[in-house]
Amino acid sequence: MDFARFLEMSVKSANEAEYHLLSARDLSLISPEEWQTHTAETIAVRKMVYVYRRRVLTGNRDPENAGE
Repeated sequence: MDFARFLEMSVKSANEAEYHLLSARDLSLISPEEWQTHTAETIAVRKMVYVYRRRVLTGNRDPENAGE
């Protein structure tokens, strides 16, 4: 499915964003506190997109059975 492929790209983009945040922290371009906040947000978004992609691929739209 094309949509699932786009969601996969979104997950990869979140991975890249996390890497760039780490680089920015290591280069002292952002504070460790900013890094921690933005990294936590990036991880949360990546998890949501990953679960959504899995639901799209399995056709499971019921949030009660998301883990199945």
